[in-house]
Amino acid sequence: MSEDEYEPSVPSKRKYSDDKTSIDDEISQIRQELEIDKIGDKKLDIKKWHKLIKLIESKSKSEEIIKIYEEYLKIFPMSSKQWIKLITLQISENNLEQVEKLFNQCLTKVSDVDLWRCYVGYVRLANNLITGGESARQIIIKAYEFAIDHCGVDLFAHDIYKDFLDFLDSWEPVMTTDQQKKIHIKRNLLRKMSTTPSPKIENYWQIYTTFENTVNQVTARKHIQEKSAEYMRIRLISVQINNLTKNLKYYSNESINDDSDTDHDIQFILKDDINLIQEQLKLWKDWISWEKLNKLNLSNELMNKRISFFLKKCTQIIPFSNESWFNYISFESSHDMISSSSLLSSNNNKNSGNGSDLL
Repeated sequence: MSEDEYEPSVPSKRKYSDDKTSIDDEISQIRQELEIDKIGDKKLDIKKWHKLIKLIESKSKSEEIIKIYEEYLKIFPMSSKQWIKLITLQISENNLEQVEKLFNQCLTKVSDVDLWRCYVGYVRLANNLITGGESARQIIIKAYEFAIDHCGVDLFAHDIYKDFLDFLDSWEPVMTTDQQKKIHIKRNLLRKMSTTPSPKIENYWQIYTTFENTVNQVTARKHIQEKSAEYMRIRLISVQINNLTKNLKYYSNESINDDSDTDHDIQFILKDDINLIQEQLKLWKDWISWEKLNKLNLSNELMNKRISFFLKKCTQIIPFSNESWFNYISFESSHDMISSSSLLSSNNNKNSGNGSDLL
């Protein structure tokens, strides 16, 4: 795909057989059950919600699909996959004003690389390189840099890094000044990738050294030496982080739950899986405690930003744990990142008028 051919993927329509009851009857039955269950915890029956979503998706009526996505996100606002589905559908319906409102609602509140990739994809769609030229290119570059500034610490940020590299590689500058600008941007990106803890850090370093040798063999050694010591230090830290996180249900294209029957779109541990919640929560706490030792030698601002990202990620994966929310809110408020009352109010508003269903 060329640099000017970005296309969003629209959620697929699923087909269901009617069997003894029609799809409409099934939808009505599940909705009735969810209404009845509002008085108890079963309102949070995630499997029932996902079955309802799939049934409504199969009807191929955009208005109904949008409505059920919005209903779902009021209950489960940390579900990045559902945000992406809703935004992608709104883009396909050309509801661009609504798209921007949705990004404002979720981008900085959900720690998710794919959501940021969706955002950059929208920016690319809105800024055509053929008609917009260099002005459009610079807007897209700033969007990538903005996204990576927010999610680049993610252990699985490699997809958005690769997207940005591919975009830069598709750029064929005519002017010497533009060529130098491209080299500068790509160098900074590769250096950031090579000095941020990641399971792929060795691959990143290899890509970086190859880049410098390709640009200019005379100056390559100087540029590589400038970052070599830092890379070696961060590589060792990456090993420690990998050991701390290897058993975390952190991110996967498959279900995050052990139950093979659970929908892969469910990105968090189910409420009734108490043992898994406790096991995973301990792993998260051990990792966050290690991060607070600041082995990365970051400034207080950058260290707090990094810890905040992962604490928020923990609430997304273990949303039915009061402790995960308490840890996140306490950290944010104690470091003046945002008041605890604002966090609680924000979470309440995103869930329901009667308060959060997750706390």
